[in-house]
Amino acid sequence: MTQTDLYPVHEPWDSFALPVDDLHTLHVEQGGKKDGVPVVFLHGGPGDIWSPAIYRFFDPGHYRVIAFDQRGVNRSTPTGELTDNTTPHLIADIEAIRQHLGIERWIVFGGSWGSALALAYALEHRDSVLALVVRGIYMGDPDDDIWGFSHCRNLLPEAWDELANHFPASDHDNLFAACARDIDDDDEARAMEVAKAFDDFSGLLCGNTTKRDDIPLHKSTAAETLVTSRLSLAYFANDIFLPPMHLPNNVHKLAGIPGAIVQGRRDLICPARNAWLLHKAWPDATLTISDDAGHAPFEDGNREALVAAMETLKDLKP
Repeated sequence: MTQTDLYPVHEPWDSFALPVDDLHTLHVEQGGKKDGVPVVFLHGGPGDIWSPAIYRFFDPGHYRVIAFDQRGVNRSTPTGELTDNTTPHLIADIEAIRQHLGIERWIVFGGSWGSALALAYALEHRDSVLALVVRGIYMGDPDDDIWGFSHCRNLLPEAWDELANHFPASDHDNLFAACARDIDDDDEARAMEVAKAFDDFSGLLCGNTTKRDDIPLHKSTAAETLVTSRLSLAYFANDIFLPPMHLPNNVHKLAGIPGAIVQGRRDLICPARNAWLLHKAWPDATLTISDDAGHAPFEDGNREALVAAMETLKDLKP
């Protein structure tokens, strides 16, 4: 019978530190079947701390799952480091992991920021990609930031006001720029205040309604929230370190790569329009829009569609 919900909890069987240059060392884990079809998991953010619950999307009797903390994140060192921390660096890191593990081709699985990173990696290293599974689609379109920090006030006015209350009225026309400016304030208390306000606001846009007791999600400390917020705002303030509209203008080159696109219709941080545009440019991928789901991967609809996508791809051979 085809699996329609999460697999039981299973732990990684390997973890190691991988130096990728003179500054950065990555924390890498492996779980599932040791000789299974390899899948690399790309977490969101940039800078988010991911939950081990992500292993439950993958059949541990079929898939070998490789997951890692991106540069500056959590167990990768130095934590919070912005030097040499760009999308091209992350793409090179993914390839370094693949080569270190001796994997010829793998499935690339990413959500939110991880979807952008997955698409960017596939465009750069097509021959390394067996298939793509992406969720909560983000492609670096500046309109998404305008939507998130401005137009969304039409749907979440109380959330927008709560964020705006942390800034003078002169900043209210561009709250994104205000957050990016003050997240690096020399006053640590001010930086922490902005980080928490930005994180709370982003969480409301994500619309995470997951309440299941068997899906424990990471609860960030104030220090972790500051690191995540700084990394996220640094990437977004620099147009994710890619040429303008690089992903929207090039995803048609993914033609021929099988895959799946999963999107919550109620996603307010990565609007469903992104998934639709990606599907039109890359029709080889199936598209599932979960009508009652928001951004979070473990919400009903999104969760089931992601598990189903990985079930469908079981016929692929590396």
